[in-house]
Amino acid sequence: MSLSARTFPGAGVNRRFVAGGQILRMALAFSALRKIPIRVHNIRAGRSNPGLRAQHLKGTRHTNTLALSSPTRRRPLGVKIVCDMSQGKLKGADIGSTEIHFYPGKIISGEYEADTQTAGSICLLLQVALPCALFSDGMTILKLKGGTNAEMAPQFDYTTEHLFVVRGYFPRGGGEVHIRVKPVKQLNPINIVDAGQVVRVWGWAFVAGNLPIKVSTT
Repeated sequence: MSLSARTFPGAGVNRRFVAGGQILRMALAFSALRKIPIRVHNIRAGRSNPGLRAQHLKGTRHTNTLALSSPTRRRPLGVKIVCDMSQGKLKGADIGSTEIHFYPGKIISGEYEADTQTAGSICLLLQVALPCALFSDGMTILKLKGGTNAEMAPQFDYTTEHLFVVRGYFPRGGGEVHIRVKPVKQLNPINIVDAGQVVRVWGWAFVAGNLPIKVSTT
């Protein structure tokens, strides 16, 4: 992974470094926030199917709140949602691609709709979209569709102050979440000087479709 305001130098870059999905999402978000172009390579290089997959490139819709009367534009999803939010340019964003170049612009507020069309995790979309929304020029509304409770991904129940429209489970997905984000000037630091003692552990267990309720207790 390389960061540069003008070029993408190869010197000093560890060629053995593998950019997984988490690295990719956070790198794009930070690139947009700092307005620094970025080159990400070795994307998912350690997977049996390396590179970007279809779930990274599905359709999205964006309506600029500053021009609500203008026609709705259709743009790609996944790694490209941050490109849309920052009015940036993205090269190499194709299925199977292991390298992309991202040139961010100005982050703009608006209403964004993104649909994975699979059970792809909504929370992972939120990881890249939320930082941009927090530092946009106004109120941003995110309408994300996909999996709300997916394996190997954060559960949306962990995220507070959101509105569930419907849950979405593997393999179909179909969940929908609406998030309203007010911009901030800065983020206050968190100082944890004492971890404290665990006093309670609790959670939710769900079943869907024709599965018996006992599945949630096993």
